[in-house]
Amino acid sequence: MPATVRQEISRLRQEKMARERRGDSEEGGVGALSTIALDLNGDGLAEKIATGSGAGSAAGTVWVVYNPRNGRLMGTLTGSIVFVARESDEGWPRLETYMKSAPETAVAFFYVFSGTRYQKTRARALTLPEIDEYFRRKPPLGRELEEFR
Repeated sequence: MPATVRQEISRLRQEKMARERRGDSEEGGVGALSTIALDLNGDGLAEKIATGSGAGSAAGTVWVVYNPRNGRLMGTLTGSIVFVARESDEGWPRLETYMKSAPETAVAFFYVFSGTRYQKTRARALTLPEIDEYFRRKPPLGRELEEFR
């Protein structure tokens, strides 16, 4: 993994640990890195999405998107699940994340590629009925989650 990406993950972990010390988060620990390779722009070469096993909790994992060929950081995402959309900007798919924010609410974050990196464009709060509808519109998660086992 490129040094720039490791530095970003380290910075994000330090921020998370600072939040935990202040009591803003209930979970702790920093573990090994996990990555998944996806060809996001369809050029036949995979970009990577990485997270540390202790870089977040089920309600807010931090993900780093990067190009392993040149080490370029392409954005950071927050959420327990990452979806790759069919819609794209400048040849790069939009990304969306989902995370629980409380027992009966969740948040979806939406990211677009803006020339050099992914930027968060909006967030949408979801109530319990909206969460059910949100997942009814998504593809099954079984195969995607197998890659992290």
